[in-house]
Amino acid sequence: MSFVTFTSPDSTTFPSPQYMAHNHEVPVWSVTRQPIPAFDDDLQLGSRLQNPIIDYSGYMYMQPTYDGLYMNTPSWPPVPCTNTSAIPSPASGTPPSTTNSAPNWLSPFSIDTLSVPTTPNSQTSSFTSPEGICASSLLQPSPTALEVAPTSVAPLTKGTLTHRDQMDFWRDALQLPSVTANPVFVPQKMYRPHTTSDIRRYVEEVGLDPPIYFRASSPEECGISLLDALHSRTRRLKEHDEKMFEGRGPSVSIRLEWPGYRQWSRQIPTRDFRNPPRPITRMKLCKSIAKCVQRFIHDHRNSAMEEGADPRWRVGEGANRITLDDLILVSLHHVSMGSWQPQLRLRPRYNPFLSML
Repeated sequence: MSFVTFTSPDSTTFPSPQYMAHNHEVPVWSVTRQPIPAFDDDLQLGSRLQNPIIDYSGYMYMQPTYDGLYMNTPSWPPVPCTNTSAIPSPASGTPPSTTNSAPNWLSPFSIDTLSVPTTPNSQTSSFTSPEGICASSLLQPSPTALEVAPTSVAPLTKGTLTHRDQMDFWRDALQLPSVTANPVFVPQKMYRPHTTSDIRRYVEEVGLDPPIYFRASSPEECGISLLDALHSRTRRLKEHDEKMFEGRGPSVSIRLEWPGYRQWSRQIPTRDFRNPPRPITRMKLCKSIAKCVQRFIHDHRNSAMEEGADPRWRVGEGANRITLDDLILVSLHHVSMGSWQPQLRLRPRYNPFLSML
C-alpha cells in the first residue's frame, strides 16, 4: 500500500505589483490545479443549473497567513505527492500536528492513492477529523483511517485539548475535503484573550473540546451553506440530529476575527426550549451560527474597515461585498473556556474581485 503525504512545492508564486501595493508582501504557495466535474450543491433548489468550474486565482492573495503561535508550516495547501514512507501512527489519540515533519508535510492519517481526477486540496487526501472521516465519495480511506474513526464518535476525550492542539486543528481545517478546487477560507486568526491573566485563566488552565465538523453529502464535502442553515435547509448535513454541547453550560460565545474589523462575539443557547431542556442538535447549531454571522454582517454593513485592511473582505450588501450567501460553515473550534470560533470559507461563485487585483 502506498500513502499520500503532503510536501511543500519547490517554488513560490509572488504577489502581483497591484497586490504588493497593499503592503502585503507575503509569498503565495503555488498549487497544481486539476479539472473537476461541475456539480449541483443545492438540493433544495431542484433542477438548478450546474455550477461551472470556478477559477479562484483571483482569491489567491486572500489566503490566511496564520502567523500566530505554533504556525511553523506553510498556510497555503501544499501540493499532494505520493510517498511510501512510514506515517506516524494516530493510535495515541493525539491531535494531528505537522510542526516536526520536515521536509515532507505528512497528512494526519494514511489513505490509498487515487487514480481519479482530483482537486489539489481535497480529493487526494482524507482528513480524519475528531468526529469521523470527512471525505469525498471519491476517496477510499485505508483500514488505518477507518479503525481510528469508524463512526462520528470523537476518539479524543472532551476537555483534554490544549490551545496548541486546537491551533493544529484550526490549521488542519484548511485541508478538509471540498468539491471546490482551491477553496478560499476567511483569514481569521484563532481567538486568544489579550491579557496574560486571561490567557492563563481561560485557555491554559482549562481543557478544550475537539472541534465540531459539519459534513455534507451529495456531493460529499466538509461544509454547509450558512444561508441554507439559516432557512433550515439542512438535508445535506450529516448527523444533523446529533446532540451538541452535552454537559456544558446554558450558553457559549461564538467569536469572529473577521479581517478588517474588531473582534466580535455573540452568545447562543446550548439548550432548546423544551421541558425539560435538551442539548441543541447539530442542525440547530448550524442555524444559530448562521444567525450570528448574519448579525455580524448587519452590524458592520456601514462600518469602515480598519486602516490598511484588505477591502475585498468588506461585508454587507452591495457590489464587491461579502454576504451570508457567500459563506460556508466548515467547522467550529473551542478556543477558550466559553468561546467557540467557526472556520468559514467562500462558496463557489463568480469572482467580483478580479478587477481589484
